[in-house]
Amino acid sequence: MKPIVMTLAAQTAAILRGEILSGEIRPGAVLLPAEISKRLGMSQAPVREGLQYLVAQGLVEEKPNKSAVVATMGGNELI
Repeated sequence: MKPIVMTLAAQTAAILRGEILSGEIRPGAVLLPAEISKRLGMSQAPVREGLQYLVAQGLVEEKPNKSAVVATMGGNELI
């Protein structure tokens, strides 16, 4: 059986998704690629790509001049 390999972007998205869903990162929080890349020890390119995955999933919203912001979600949206 082959091991499952995740790209850095997918790893970033998975980490941030877990932190958002657990409440560690609150709705409305600004997600800055420079800060996230420093915290995770990777370059900003996969972090930006990971944020785009979360935008596509509706967990993060793109805001002008704020990079990305954690979306406000209701109970039905979390399911």
